[in-house]
Amino acid sequence: FAVIGLNCSNCLGTGDSLSTIVPKTLDVLRGKKVASFSYGSGPHVLLATEGGELYVWGHNGYSQLGNGSTNQCGAPSLITTNLQGKRVREVACGPRRVSGCLQGKVVIVCGYAHCLALTDEGALYAWGANTCGQLGTGNKSNHHSPVQVMAGKERVVEIAACHSTHTSAAKTQSGQVYMWGQCRGQSVVLPHLTHLGSTDDALAREFDSPETADLKFSVDGKYIYVHKAVLKISSPTPCTAPSCTSCLLDLATSYCEIRLKRLCQQIIKRGITVENAFTLLSAAVDGAMLKEFICRASRCGAFKN
Repeated sequence: FAVIGLNCSNCLGTGDSLSTIVPKTLDVLRGKKVASFSYGSGPHVLLATEGGELYVWGHNGYSQLGNGSTNQCGAPSLITTNLQGKRVREVACGPRRVSGCLQGKVVIVCGYAHCLALTDEGALYAWGANTCGQLGTGNKSNHHSPVQVMAGKERVVEIAACHSTHTSAAKTQSGQVYMWGQCRGQSVVLPHLTHLGSTDDALAREFDSPETADLKFSVDGKYIYVHKAVLKISSPTPCTAPSCTSCLLDLATSYCEIRLKRLCQQIIKRGITVENAFTLLSAAVDGAMLKEFICRASRCGAFKN
């Protein structure tokens, strides 16, 4: 397993804070086969091996790594607290749902700074930031390690978490969908039963809502309601520079807006320079685009000693 690029908050896991344009191997993971890998907004990283081990590193200001502290983790660290005897099958950061656990295994999803874990027995655990009640523990206290949620409910079969709105959702075996965290501008600190049919519907209510959004785009005559936090826009006016466009590209990818995604890619390709190379590398989401970036950076002398 090798890493390359910016090393914000030790997200590369190399043991130092240095960025690199040359791939570096992580010695802790040497010889281990990666089953699932995901990168959160912290930035923080979760990695599951084929052996069912869970490794984490990167930003940990809200205890989103679940290692029992709030200290940044500069190298991959094995997580075992409250997960003894469980094998992690899949990890996911961002607005995504995961369902269908295998026997003896755990699946994990991440919000901006919190995580949910679902065991094969249908038990739900949570840890990390809890400023909006997104852990579902009945209060707003952060948790440094996994704690069980919805213990008195029936078996949970599906879980989801959203980056921008600090929202969590879960679906039970009978089809009931619960939501908690930041819901319609209010903090819900305990799982709340909804009339929705899936966790996708639960997150969509917060992600593309004119009631909670603070920005909207018109694409082919249809409005997309978003949050500035998702775009990471620091300027009050939109920018067409590659560094700004990369944020819009992330949004277009999340909403599967192919036309908008292609326009963003074209702007980024035309604006690649040595000065913004690292920024664009960290934002690259397309394999062909990344390959072209490396070729152009090489022609500019970026990889010369």
